[in-house]
Amino acid sequence: MCPHNLFIWFNGVMGVGILFQLDLNRAEDVAHAELIIITAMLYLIFSVLFSAGFKLRTAWSRFCSETVITHSRADLQISTCIFIISIVASFIYFYLVGYNVLLLVLGSGAENVNITDMRLASYSGSKYYAPGYFNQFKNILLPWSYLSIVMIIRKLSRSLFFVRFVSVILLIPVVFSLLGTGQRAFFVGFVIVAFLLKGFIARGKITIGRVEVIFTVIGFFVLFSYMSLALGRSGGNTISDDAGELLSRIFSEQQIGSIFGFRYTYHLPVQYGSDWADDLMSILPGEHGTHLSNKIHEILYGSDRGTVPISMWTSVVYNWGYMGVFVFPFFLSLFYSKVTFWMISRSKTTIPELVGYAFLSFILASWVSAGPMQLINNGLVTVCLMLGIMYLIAHSKLRWAK
Repeated sequence: MCPHNLFIWFNGVMGVGILFQLDLNRAEDVAHAELIIITAMLYLIFSVLFSAGFKLRTAWSRFCSETVITHSRADLQISTCIFIISIVASFIYFYLVGYNVLLLVLGSGAENVNITDMRLASYSGSKYYAPGYFNQFKNILLPWSYLSIVMIIRKLSRSLFFVRFVSVILLIPVVFSLLGTGQRAFFVGFVIVAFLLKGFIARGKITIGRVEVIFTVIGFFVLFSYMSLALGRSGGNTISDDAGELLSRIFSEQQIGSIFGFRYTYHLPVQYGSDWADDLMSILPGEHGTHLSNKIHEILYGSDRGTVPISMWTSVVYNWGYMGVFVFPFFLSLFYSKVTFWMISRSKTTIPELVGYAFLSFILASWVSAGPMQLINNGLVTVCLMLGIMYLIAHSKLRWAK
C-alpha cells in the first residue's frame, strides 16, 4: 500500500504490457526492452536496500500495532466544508465548459453524444480558463473529502443503514464530477485510493463485506463499461467486450503509446532536461508546455488534437540519456522509501491524513508515464499542501488539548 512497494506493481504492469507488444526485429524495440528490464531490476535492488536501511518492515509493524488513528467531529466539519467547496468549484468548471458528459450520455444515450470531441475540449478547449486548477478540486479534493466524511461517519455512527445511505448520496456528485469530462482515469484512481485507504485503516488486513464488494465491483464495472461504449472503445455487446476493454486499458492501451513514443524519441538528441522544463512551464496559465505527447498522438491517430504520453523511463532517457537510466532509479527508490517511512512512522494520525496517504501512494506509484509534470497534473502538490494543513490542524488541536 506504500509507494516504494506499490510502484513495483504499477511499473510491472506497464513494463509487461510493453514487452509483449514489442517487435524485437526493430533496433528501437530491442533498446526499449533493455530499458524496461534494466530499470525494473535497478529499482528493485535499490528498493530492497533502502527498505532495509530505513527499517521499513519494522516501521510498518509499529504502525500496525502502535499508531493511533483518531477521528473527531472537527475533522468531519472540516471535511464537509472542503466537500462543499469542491462541489461548487466542480459546478463552476462544468458551467464554464458548457456540459457534463455523463449527464449528456445518461440523458441522450451514448450513441447520440460525441464524447471523443467533448472529452478533448474539456481539458484543452478555448471557452474557459485554467482547467488544471479546477481539476484539483474535481479530481482530488472532492474524492478526498468524500472518503474522509464516509470513514469518520462510520466511526461515529452506530447505524449501518445511515452510513450506507450517506455514502451513496454523497457518492453521486463525486461520480458525476470524475466522469463528467469523459475521462476514466481519475475514476479508476478513486476506486484504487479507496481500497488503499481501507488497507491503511485495517492495518494491512483488509476485510470487506459482501455488500461493499458487490456494489463496488458492479458499480465500477457498469460505469466504466458505459463510458467505454460512449467513447467508442468497446462494442458493448457482451460482458466479455467490456471486460476486454478494461484489460486493454490496463495492459495495452497506454503501453502502445509508449512503444510509439520510444520509437520516435529514440532518433532524437538528448534534451538534457529541457523537455521537462518546458512541460513544467505548463503549470502557468496560457502556457502549453511540451508538444511531444501531441506529436505521438499524431503518429498514432493522424491528428495532434490529443495527447499520448511516453513512458516515464522513456522520458528519463529522452531528457538525460542513458546516464539517467542508472541514476534515476536510485533517487526514485530513495525518495519513495523516505516518503513511506514518513507516512508510517508517526505515533498518531487522523482519518483525513490517512486519506492523504492513500492519495500520495497512488499518485507516486502510478507515475509510469511522462515526466515530473504528470505528478503535478495528478494532484501531488495539492495532496502535499493538504497533508501539511491537516498536520497543522491536528498539531494545534493537540497543543490546545495539552
